[in-house]
Amino acid sequence: MIKGVRYWLALGFMLTLSLALAYVNLNEDLRQKFKDRFVPDERVVLAKTLGRLVGGGRTFTVLKVKNKNTLSLEVFENNFSTNQSLFRTRLILPEHRDAYFSYLGAAVNLLLVDLKNDGRLEVVTAAFDENLVPRMHVYSYDDASNTLEPINQDEFHL
Repeated sequence: MIKGVRYWLALGFMLTLSLALAYVNLNEDLRQKFKDRFVPDERVVLAKTLGRLVGGGRTFTVLKVKNKNTLSLEVFENNFSTNQSLFRTRLILPEHRDAYFSYLGAAVNLLLVDLKNDGRLEVVTAAFDENLVPRMHVYSYDDASNTLEPINQDEFHL
């Protein structure tokens, strides 16, 4: 008799829990509140690389940063004599899942390489879209406007 009561209590509890979780999952506002409560909004640096994005002796640091809902590239100009980095630009990628690609046998998610053979390094990165299809992004730093400009992939071969 006691075993039967325990069974029905456990079954009732599991059904109630399942219905509550289904309700939270189907209610977008409530789901977002739970996500905000339990998933902190933190900034994580996924990759960091240094190089000369423009001609001359100036060195830049490029970061690939993951925030709560965005994946972005940030460019800083380094001043090694004062040990300071000056923020130049930030570009939010259209996707929000980090991806890796193979370059010369190494798995990388951020790369600076001279693709156009013009003496300037281009920023190469990858991300997954909402269907988990990998996307490659290539940008060139424009010093005059402090922006990362997308490059047509027909202009180079990676």
